[in-house]
Amino acid sequence: MSTKRIVAVVILTNLVVLLVVGAFLWLSAGSARPVLAQAGQPGPAGPGDEDHDPNPGSYTVPTLPDSSYVTVAGYAFTPRTFRTQLDFVPGGGAFIITGTDPLVASLPLPHGATLTEFRFFYYDNSSANARAELKRTNFQGTIDELASLSTSGASPVFTSIAAALNASVNNAQYAYTVNVYLNPGDSNLRSYGIRVSYAIYGNFLPVIQKR
Repeated sequence: MSTKRIVAVVILTNLVVLLVVGAFLWLSAGSARPVLAQAGQPGPAGPGDEDHDPNPGSYTVPTLPDSSYVTVAGYAFTPRTFRTQLDFVPGGGAFIITGTDPLVASLPLPHGATLTEFRFFYYDNSSANARAELKRTNFQGTIDELASLSTSGASPVFTSIAAALNASVNNAQYAYTVNVYLNPGDSNLRSYGIRVSYAIYGNFLPVIQKR
């Protein structure tokens, strides 16, 4: 057998070996891949699902015509100081374990908008009352209260209360926040969030300049 033929046989043999080894490695890697779950619609929440309230309310959230909204869920609030401890229930409700400090959330309101309503969503199966306050600070130690809502007497389990507003948002001069006061250690009095309604008025026709 000539030298050229021997070299060709060796090269062909090496190629076959490489192909066999490559195929084996590819099959091994494929068998080790995790099986991906098929996409589908989420099923009903099961026991222990912290995002699912087993007894959700049937309360219909009212809307205002020609309004926009800024909302903060109950579990998005934080205690004003470390002395107050907050806890949550399934479905987004929040209550205070210990402490008397309010729960606080900032409001990203659009500059120049006119506030029209402040609404507090809550769960009340308690003899105690809750309070929600809409405030603004001028960065110099002065805080103005724009609206205050207080629950009183027997209430439906899930409901809301609201106060009408007529105030302009001035983000150049003020920061806007909400305080919620709850009864410490009372899981039957819970905040489910707040909603601030606003409208933007004005002439939005384009400005035409002469040249």
